[in-house]
Amino acid sequence: MIFQFKFILGIPPFILLIPSIIFQVIFLRDYFKTKQKMFGFLAILFSTYIVRNIFQVNRLFSLPEGEAILFFILFQIFDMLALYSLILVLEVFEKNIQFSWRQMLITILVFIAIGAMISDPDLESQIIDDEIFIMLKLISFEFIFTMLFLLIAGILVVISLYQSLKSAWSPKQKSLIKWLTCGTIFTFFLPLATQIALHSPLQVSKYFLMTISLMQELLQNFGMILIGVAFLRVSKNPWLLQRQKIHLLMVYSQDGIKLYSKSFIKGLTSDDALLLAGGFSAVTSLFKEATKTTGQIEAILLEGKELRIKNQENFICALIVEFTTQASELAHEKFTLEFEQKYKEELKTFNGDITSFH
Repeated sequence: MIFQFKFILGIPPFILLIPSIIFQVIFLRDYFKTKQKMFGFLAILFSTYIVRNIFQVNRLFSLPEGEAILFFILFQIFDMLALYSLILVLEVFEKNIQFSWRQMLITILVFIAIGAMISDPDLESQIIDDEIFIMLKLISFEFIFTMLFLLIAGILVVISLYQSLKSAWSPKQKSLIKWLTCGTIFTFFLPLATQIALHSPLQVSKYFLMTISLMQELLQNFGMILIGVAFLRVSKNPWLLQRQKIHLLMVYSQDGIKLYSKSFIKGLTSDDALLLAGGFSAVTSLFKEATKTTGQIEAILLEGKELRIKNQENFICALIVEFTTQASELAHEKFTLEFEQKYKEELKTFNGDITSFH
């Protein structure tokens, strides 16, 4: 009877886990295809989440106490690693920082908490109606550092998402950030409900705890679907999670003739864009001549700004941004390829007429 009840409860979470497996495959494929580390972190995020769910097998089978404790420890470790991966993903998407103070702080906390879980953890096993339920002792090193990690991680995620929401300029960006916020809450912070129920002084039945566990897993898997859909949208349109200022996007010919420009700041006129196109072309030619190099200039660093250059066979695409991220590089490359594909014939037969490049 109890096995049938467990089995029935285990089916819906398993079905909702399938999208996470699909997202893991998609982002892993994108990582090998583009070599962008943000896709690598996304693949790690979904991989750790999937492994984390494997160690919840005790919801289907009545394991001996020793095995139940082992699975509980492994579940806790991969649960923290999944949240840690999410923070790294947000950091990589928003700023191309190799290792920030936030990453350093959260890395120290997560590995202290994991170390405490591995080395002789102080756990409690509670038997309710012949079923074993494992939990962390309230006054223990493991509990304190796990809660501290969850608290700091939660604060960092909230700050990151709030800053992105505050700087969002389009309804699409705001909608995406709200999706990520809901997904994060469902996946990483609602699970505390089961631990709270176990520590409750009130007597609860095993069926109540199993039902709470089911609702928790359903919300977690639903939350990961929201996170996966959100980042899938970001991977197709990388600017959705960007906070840096964009100053100018410009396309010009190899001879320095402006083909197309889009200004994102006030005060930059069409004449200014023409002068910049000629200036970019002249600087590139001067640098190559002076250094006797055959390679192309890819970037010029300015104070508070970066000029990124994509060199194609028939044109050059320049982008001036506040700072560069892998997401901005991906967006720049995508625009360049789309421009080349759209105006392939006009670029091959270009004779000075720029009216077609609208």
